[in-house]
Amino acid sequence: MKYLLAFIICFKIFEMGAQESYDATGLSFNLNSSININSKYSLKPAVKGRYVSLINKTDGLERIEEKSQRIDLQMALEKRLKSTTKIAVGALHRFSDAQNATRFFEQLGWVKNTNSNITFIHRINSDQTFRGIDDIEIRLRYRFGISLPLEGYNLNSNEKYFLAYTEILGKHRNPDFTNEVRLKLVIGKLMKGGSKAELGIDIRYDNPFDGIRERLYLLDLAYYFNLN
Repeated sequence: MKYLLAFIICFKIFEMGAQESYDATGLSFNLNSSININSKYSLKPAVKGRYVSLINKTDGLERIEEKSQRIDLQMALEKRLKSTTKIAVGALHRFSDAQNATRFFEQLGWVKNTNSNITFIHRINSDQTFRGIDDIEIRLRYRFGISLPLEGYNLNSNEKYFLAYTEILGKHRNPDFTNEVRLKLVIGKLMKGGSKAELGIDIRYDNPFDGIRERLYLLDLAYYFNLN
């Protein structure tokens, strides 16, 4: 609980530093699956989508589109380095009502078990996004999260779990450097066969310390299919 409180306090600090800003609300979904190639390698296909309505909250801002829709088709190749550590590379193509994009990404993730039923989750991710004739956008991301079962010490089939994470992103598209901070709270259920269903709240702040700031609040639906 103290880790969750720390996440919330950080976001309250960002709130106090607001300048020009606007809010956005919406719905996102995430369909993931995993296909084992052998004991070390697996394919990770995914379909992701988002619908967002933007609400202008500050007078004098430039015109903001009233809606934004996107669908991502993604494929990754993951390698298990050891039981707690994995690396992955992949790509996605985004179909958007604003501008289509192609993104390549590289990822390192690991978990750390504790003496309690809490698991610490770490992930470092870099990606490169191409949009038409625009300059390439390069991002670096770090995620820290915690997960714990809600019905006992260990997570078993047909039991629920809680997941919380915070993520910090640095972005560069010539000539600008920007940043983003995210917080996500999730209630999930482990199904029979290893599939998972999740319902979460995803909060994202662009440029929390300076400039025009976007606050994005998403209701997130996710399902992870275990095809092995």
